[in-house]
Amino acid sequence: MTAPSVTEISGAIRSPAVRAAYDFWMSFWTTGKLPNFDDIDPADIKEALPYVWVLKYEEEADRFTYRVVGEEVNRFYRRNMSGQQVDVAMSADLADTFKGRSRRVVRNREALHLVGKVYRLVGYDAFGERIYLPLAASRSDDRGVLGVTDAREHIIDERILNETAGKIAAIRDGAYQVYDAAPRASA
Repeated sequence: MTAPSVTEISGAIRSPAVRAAYDFWMSFWTTGKLPNFDDIDPADIKEALPYVWVLKYEEEADRFTYRVVGEEVNRFYRRNMSGQQVDVAMSADLADTFKGRSRRVVRNREALHLVGKVYRLVGYDAFGERIYLPLAASRSDDRGVLGVTDAREHIIDERILNETAGKIAAIRDGAYQVYDAAPRASA
C-alpha cells in the first residue's frame, strides 16, 4: 500500500499540535524545500511544543538521536529523552520500528501520518495521532525528523480504535486504511 501524499494528509489531521507542525512544515514544502533544524522557531509551532520530538539522523552510523523532546513525550517515557539515542531510549523492537519509519521519512523525503497506538509502555498503550516530517541538513546539523505525538483522549474516537484493531491507520481521501506501517530496520 502506498502512503498518502503530503498534501492528502492535511484533511485527516485531528490534533491541533500535529496541525501546527504540519502547517509549519508545509510552508517550506510548498516552496520546494525542506525546513532544517535551524528553521524551526518555537513560536511557529507553540501549540505543538509539548508533543514535539526532533531526531538527528547520522547516516553513516545509521543512528537517530533525540535532539529536542517536549514535556508530554518525556512524561510518557518517564524521563528526559533529549540527547538519547533511539537504540538506548527504547526497547529493541520499538526502536527498530521507530527507526524504520524515521529512516523511510528521511531517505524518501516523505511525511508519515499515523493514527492508532502511538505509545506502548509496560502495561499501558496510548492511542493518538503521530506525524513524522523530514528535515533537511543544515550548516550545523545532519538531516532529521520533526515529529509530533499527541495522545490526548479527544484525538481518537472509539470507532477508529475498533477499526484499526491495534494496527496503524493511514488516512487517504478521508478514509482510514489499516495496515502494518512498520518497515523494519534492515539488518
